[in-house]
Amino acid sequence: MNRQPFFYDVTLRDGNQALKKPWNTQEKEIIFKRLLKLGVQGIEVGFSGASDMDFEACAYLANLAPENVVISGLARAVKYDIDKVAQAIKNAPKPRIHTFIAMNPIGLEHVLKKPLSEVKKIAIEAVSYAKSVLPEYGEVQFTPEHFGDCRENLDEVIDAVKDVVKAGAKIINLPNTVERFRPMEFIKMVEKMRNALPEDVIIAVHCHNDLGMASATTVESFFAGADQLECSLNGLGERAGNTNMYEVAVALYNSGVDVPLNMEKIYGTSLRVSEMANVPIWEKAPIIGADALAHRSGIHQDGAVKTKHLEKGAYRAFNPSLIGRNEAEKLDPENGIRYRGYSISELQELLPKKSPEGEPLPEGLFYLMLLGELPTPQDVDFLSKEWYNRSHVPYHVIKVLEAMPTTAKPMTQFSTGIISMATDSIFQKAHRAGISKNDYWDTTYEDVMNLIARLPVIAAYIYRRSFKDGSFIEPDRDLDWAANFAHMMGYDDEEVYRLFRMYMNIHADHEGGNVSAHATHLVGSALSNPYYSYAAGMLGLAGP
Repeated sequence: MNRQPFFYDVTLRDGNQALKKPWNTQEKEIIFKRLLKLGVQGIEVGFSGASDMDFEACAYLANLAPENVVISGLARAVKYDIDKVAQAIKNAPKPRIHTFIAMNPIGLEHVLKKPLSEVKKIAIEAVSYAKSVLPEYGEVQFTPEHFGDCRENLDEVIDAVKDVVKAGAKIINLPNTVERFRPMEFIKMVEKMRNALPEDVIIAVHCHNDLGMASATTVESFFAGADQLECSLNGLGERAGNTNMYEVAVALYNSGVDVPLNMEKIYGTSLRVSEMANVPIWEKAPIIGADALAHRSGIHQDGAVKTKHLEKGAYRAFNPSLIGRNEAEKLDPENGIRYRGYSISELQELLPKKSPEGEPLPEGLFYLMLLGELPTPQDVDFLSKEWYNRSHVPYHVIKVLEAMPTTAKPMTQFSTGIISMATDSIFQKAHRAGISKNDYWDTTYEDVMNLIARLPVIAAYIYRRSFKDGSFIEPDRDLDWAANFAHMMGYDDEEVYRLFRMYMNIHADHEGGNVSAHATHLVGSALSNPYYSYAAGMLGLAGP
C-alpha cells in the first residue's frame, strides 16, 4: 500500500493528564525527545490554557521542535484557550491549534445544554479565530468530541463539520471518546464522514480503550480512510487508556503498510515510559509485555523452535528485532542502566554541573536517588557544603591507619579505617539507648551522611600512604565532593576533577546487584550500624 499513516502522539497531553503524578517540564522533554527518535510526525504537547506550568512546558517544547514535526496544542472552543495555544507554539516550525467541542446528543443536552445549531456556530467561530491567530503555514484541527456517540445525529454532525471545514479546519479528528460498541460501528461512521468531506481534508481518529479494542479500531479506521492516527506511548490515557502506538504500528507493518516510524526504538521507549510514568507494563501486554514472546505449551514450543529462523514464527506475530527487543538484555537496549528511571546520558543533561561542558556533580545523583526528584543547583551546593562540614575524620582513625604497614593492601586499610569510625556511630548509640524502630531512619541517615563525607578523606590518605609520600592533604571547602577527592589525592587540575565526577557517577550503579551491594544489605539487615555494613561491602569487593 502506498498510503502512509501520519502518527500523531498524544502522550504529553492525554497520557500525562491521566498520570497520578503528571510529569514536569524536564520529564516532558525526555518524552518529547523519545518521540522525535521514534519518528512521529505530530506531537500534541499539552493543554496550554490549563495552567501557567502547562503553558511554559508547551512553549519550551515548541522551541525544541525540528522542522519536520507538527507541534499541536489543545484548546477548548473559546478565545482564551486558543490564544494560549497560539502564544505557546508560536516558535514551532509547523504549528497547529487543535480545538474541540462536543456534538453528541448526551453532550448537547446534559453538558453544554445547547442545540447543535448553536454549537456549530461556536465551532465555526473558534476555527475561524484559530486560523486568524496562526501564521499562514499554521494548521487548525477540529474535533467533534464524543463522535463515537453521534450515531443518532450523524447526518446533522456531518453537515456541521462541513461548515467547520469551510471556516478553515484542515484536519477533522473523529474521537471514539468512550468505547461502547464493536469497532465496525465506529468505522462505518468514519467512512461516512470521509466520503462527505473534500479529499484534501485530513481525517484523524482518536480512540479510547474502554473495551480493549482501541488499537483494532484505529488500524481499521486507517483502511477506511483515516490518515492521521492519534496514539500514545504504552497506551497511556484516561480510564483504560488510549490507542497504543506500538500495537498499531506493528499491525500496520504486518499488513504491508509503509510505517514511517523508527520501529526499532519501540521496546526501549516502552521501558523508559513505564519507569517515568510509574505504570508497570502488564506481563501479558501485546508487543512489549514480559510474557508476550513466551511459549510454555509443548506444542507451541515445538512449533516455535522449528520456525525460529523465519521472519514470522509459527506462534510469533513479529520478529522481536523489529521493535528493538532482545530477550537476552533486560536493560534499555539503547541507554543501559538507569537511576530512578533516567539514563546516564539523560542525567548528563539534567543534573547540575560546575560548567556547561563539565560532568554532573555526584551530589546531584545522590539527591535524585534519595528523594526521587531532580535537584536544583542550590540543592547540590548545599550537599557539597554539608559533606565538607561532616568530613572531619576522628584522630584515632588516622592513628589506626598509621599503625598499619604501607604495604598492606589498600582495601585492607580502607575497611579497617571504616570500622574504626564506628565509634562515632549515632545509630549505634541511639540503639543502645533504646530508640524506637520508627526512629531508626533518622540516626541511620546521619551515619550515612557522615560516612559519605569521610570516605574520600580516608581513601585519599591511604592512596598517599601507599603510593606517594604519606602526607595528609586537608579537604578544600570550596570544592565539591568528587573534586575534593582528587585534591586530597594530590591532583589539583580541572580535567582530573571532571574525570573524578564522571567516575563517581558511573560507579553509583554498584548499588544494584554485585557482591559488595548484597554484603552491605545483608549485614545492615542484622541491625549493624552503617560503618560495619559498608565495611562488609568493601571486603566483598576486595578480591583475593
